[in-house]
Amino acid sequence: MLPSSRIEPRATAPAEMRDPYLDNVKGALITLVVVGHGLGQVLAAPGAWDVYFAIYLFHMPAFVMVCGMFAGRSLDGRRARGIVRSIVVPYVLFQVLYMVSFRALGDGAVELSGNQLLTPLYQLWFLLSLLAWRLLAPLFAQLRPSVAIGLSLAISVLGGAASDLGFLLSLNRTFAMLPFFVIGLCLTRRSPHRIPPRAGRVVGWIVLALLLVPLALYARDHGMIGWLGYIAPFSAYGIGIGEATLTRLAVLAAGVVLAVAFVAVLPRRATPVLTAVGAASMYPFLVHGLVMKAFAASPLNERVDDVVGLVVVVAGCVILTIALASRPARACLRPLVEPRCDWLFGNENVRPETREAVRAT
Repeated sequence: MLPSSRIEPRATAPAEMRDPYLDNVKGALITLVVVGHGLGQVLAAPGAWDVYFAIYLFHMPAFVMVCGMFAGRSLDGRRARGIVRSIVVPYVLFQVLYMVSFRALGDGAVELSGNQLLTPLYQLWFLLSLLAWRLLAPLFAQLRPSVAIGLSLAISVLGGAASDLGFLLSLNRTFAMLPFFVIGLCLTRRSPHRIPPRAGRVVGWIVLALLLVPLALYARDHGMIGWLGYIAPFSAYGIGIGEATLTRLAVLAAGVVLAVAFVAVLPRRATPVLTAVGAASMYPFLVHGLVMKAFAASPLNERVDDVVGLVVVVAGCVILTIALASRPARACLRPLVEPRCDWLFGNENVRPETREAVRAT
């Protein structure tokens, strides 16, 4: 789901070239993404809403911040081609796949049209937002950090105050969550390592223990899923612009604090499962939505109404994440997740030595 821990074109770069800590971060976050979507299918089960709100307080803010850390500060030809390969082409392939699959599963709201192609389904909104953020990164990188973050906050508030940016091109989330990306951009990819391991872990657990449950319960009791999903304009909440602005800023602040605390408590060294999942996080990210839609369309969805069923669903989501990141799954899914698309680029984009070799043949 995120760029490699070093700038590598493949999601499964050799272990010695990767940063296990950041892979652990990505592995934990993509697991929460899948679990969160699984919980969204069984919210009638006791406790499901509580866990759901706890996850949505911080997991996407953390993801967006990490993406900002890896974003290029300039946009040269190599980075532009990387954006096309890792974001644009996978989005088009999977959006079409989701459109066809959702229609086959009986979702009449999904159209097979050009407008639907630009209106991302399920989790694919993240790719369109990431595309916009990556294109804006060189502009924000020229500003002082305080100015860049302040400007992003202003854009987030103005986006919420707009009548309705809507789901087209994921404009609503792109504007709303921009501050997380800019904060990550102002940091560096080494920033997580600057958190003292022992002290950071202790402080992180304290912050999560003190804030996560109370904030999740508060968000649940006040029906704040729209705020945490960054999907609706301020006008949808029936409150004044001043209160809405303060609420948006408070949600952003809570997301940053909890995201940093969560990252601080994760292991720094390679682990057998978590690191491997993080190294191939794009696979479960892109594919799991199809499984979730199939589950939602099945009779099993309506049978989960107790704690035991909830635990089974969460465990199933974790197993699904691990399975989709496994080597056999990657071998089968690589043409879709990491398509070979060099044919899209002209010969001027190929290294000189490669052009000479081609001419010699």
